[in-house]
Amino acid sequence: MINRTDIVQQTKEWHEVKHGKIGGTLSKGLHVKGDTLLIEILSQRIEEFDEDELDQGYESAAMMRGNDLEPLAIQYMEEYTGYTFTQTGWLQSEENELLGISPDAITENLRAAIEAKCPSAKKHTETLINN
Repeated sequence: MINRTDIVQQTKEWHEVKHGKIGGTLSKGLHVKGDTLLIEILSQRIEEFDEDELDQGYESAAMMRGNDLEPLAIQYMEEYTGYTFTQTGWLQSEENELLGISPDAITENLRAAIEAKCPSAKKHTETLINN
């Protein structure tokens, strides 16, 4: 079961609810040799959330492209699948308070989610050519 929050992604509240938890980004540490993920989670659980540590001003060209194109990618997926998606903030596991995810959009019944990636035109073309 999942608890759903509609906190806007990348806001202070979103970072705060994710603090000290394993989500999609941190889960890549599950496959790293050593204690990378353990140290990251422990350090966050030991200390209170500090919004001053957030880098709130930087947005690269790639990030701007992703932010601009993400709604179009979600709309395309709605047309392609026939599902209706809504944006979501954080989906918290009820079984384990350390686990959650924050997809870009999800269906009302929580059965399908989207994590949209909008790479540069060059990278997109390269991906299409190389499957």
